[in-house]
Amino acid sequence: MSEAVEFNPEEVVATLEAAVAAAEEEINEAVSEEVAEEIEEILQEEEEKKELEQEEDAEVEAAVQKLEQEFAEEESEEESDYDDDDFDPADETLYERFEALKDIFSPKQREIFTNLSSNIKSASKSLTLKLGSSLWYVATTSMLIGVPLAIAILNETQLTELEKELTGAGLGPGAAAPSPAPATEEAK
Repeated sequence: MSEAVEFNPEEVVATLEAAVAAAEEEINEAVSEEVAEEIEEILQEEEEKKELEQEEDAEVEAAVQKLEQEFAEEESEEESDYDDDDFDPADETLYERFEALKDIFSPKQREIFTNLSSNIKSASKSLTLKLGSSLWYVATTSMLIGVPLAIAILNETQLTELEKELTGAGLGPGAAAPSPAPATEEAK
């Protein structure tokens, strides 16, 4: 009779859990490094855009101040016919309100916001896809390795328990084995 290797199911489960945890940690490190690089690139691009915007804003501010001075001079010469009391917000449509929002933010600010939101969206999508792939890899690997191993351990445990029962009943380890066929005169 060959000697049976005994597996402790708790040790096997602990070993499998440790292997899965190590694999998940490696995957998370790889994904987080890639995402960190992408975010760093995005932030660097945004800083460059912000510097350019600040330079442009300074130029625009100078031009606005010059125009305000000219307008103030013209205003002092003429009286305005515009009356603020004529405006009725109830007459304004929703479309007109959205169009007015365009005037609040400069095209550069709208472009920066649009680019930032699209960059965040693409980074989130990339992270989600990589994380999903990683989880799929871990789950399928654990199923392909873990399930057959668990079945083998279960079979071995059942066999060991059967041998213990037979030994406890006084039949001995060889009692479960079929006895050799009785010798017949023809076999001699």
